[in-house]
Amino acid sequence: MSEIERRKIDFSVFLLHRLSDRFERPAAHLYRELEPAKVFEGYVIPYYDVLHTLGEEYLVEDVIAYARNRGVML
Repeated sequence: MSEIERRKIDFSVFLLHRLSDRFERPAAHLYRELEPAKVFEGYVIPYYDVLHTLGEEYLVEDVIAYARNRGVML
């Protein structure tokens, strides 16, 4: 696994746990809710270069908006 792939995975896990904290739900449960919207595969990982530079609160809000725009109500 390349260094950038590892960073993308670490970033995705970090973000999942911030969302888990925000909604006070287990990370695994929240991941299953987000999976149909392809939040990580279709947004977080492909746009890692930009997203990882954003502040934590903005990033969490942005991902919530992305999921909601794709029909996932958290």
